Amino acid sequence: MNKLFEEYVFWKLKALENEQIKVQRQASKPFWQRRTIRPDLVLQIGQRKYVLDTKWKVLQNNAPSIEDLKQLYVYGQYFKAERGVLLYPKMHTLKNSPVIPFQPIENETPTIYGQVLFLPILTESGKLNKEIGKELLTSLNK
Repeated sequence: MNKLFEEYVFWKLKALENEQIKVQRQASKPFWQRRTIRPDLVLQIGQRKYVLDTKWKVLQNNAPSIEDLKQLYVYGQYFKAERGVLLYPKMHTLKNSPVIPFQPIENETPTIYGQVLFLPILTESGKLNKEIGKELLTSLNK
C-alpha cells in the first residue's frame, strides 16, 4: 500500500507541474559504497525544495518514529532541501504538525525543517480524493 500511496501522491502533484512547480519521484544520490538514498518525492516550488516521504502507517498521535525522522533529516541534507515532510494517510482527527526545525549541527547552515502532514485519501462522501495534490501544496504554504 505504501507504493500505491506514493504513486497516487506523485501523479496528483505531477498533474500540477508548471514553471514554478517541479516534482521528481525516486531521485537517487550516492550514500555509502554502492548504496544510494532515495526519497519518495523531491518537490521544487520556486526556489524552495522539499523532500517528501510517504508512509502508509496509521499514527495514534503526531509523533513519527525516530527512524522516520532520521531518514527525513538525511534526505534534507543530501538533497539540499529546506524542509522534509512525512506524509501519512489521514485516518483520525490528527492535525498536521507545524514546521519544526531539526536541532542544528554546530556551524551548519542552513537549518533543515521537518513537518508531519496527514493527507485525506477519501472525500467526506467516501470517494477517492482527487484534490490531494492541491491540498498538499496548500498545506506546504501554510
